[in-house]
Amino acid sequence: MLIISSVLYFSGGLVMLWSPNVYILLLGRLLDGFGIGLAVTLVPVYISETSPPDIRGSLNTLPQFMGSGGMFLSYCMVFGMSLMESPNWRVMLGVLSIPSLLYFIFTIFFLPESPWWLVSKGRMLEAKQVLQRLRGREDVAEIRRSDSNQQFQLTFASRIQRSELTFSSEALTRCGWRMVWENVFLLLNE
Repeated sequence: MLIISSVLYFSGGLVMLWSPNVYILLLGRLLDGFGIGLAVTLVPVYISETSPPDIRGSLNTLPQFMGSGGMFLSYCMVFGMSLMESPNWRVMLGVLSIPSLLYFIFTIFFLPESPWWLVSKGRMLEAKQVLQRLRGREDVAEIRRSDSNQQFQLTFASRIQRSELTFSSEALTRCGWRMVWENVFLLLNE
């Protein structure tokens, strides 16, 4: 999904750079919006799945900080370009393809699969190797914890199928999400 978001982001920048009319420009903005929207939601999830718990919060602030810094720099660039005698709006919008190209290259060549996705597919050895590479150490305790997490998910799913947990729309409306969390809490404490 990160690769798809980077392709959408990059292609949106290129379409805006070469748009012959406003309709193609809007198509480029739409592609760019989908790419950025995917990235904004996927990157924090990926960071959460790959980072150690003690620095996870700090790392998850980086995308927001970098996005805000990028917006500030783009406003400065557009302001500087607007002071030129004949500003070119295509170049202003097409510059977006530069960071998106870096994002694409980084995603393709440097980001491994999510270790938790690998665990969910039963590829424990690959997940362990990815975590060892990301952490730079041999002992990776998260894999052992994921076994219990996977067992929790299986228990939770089987209880829902056996109707031991009730998630009816009436109950959620009446009691809110408190009921859901109480059921989850009960499962965790078993």
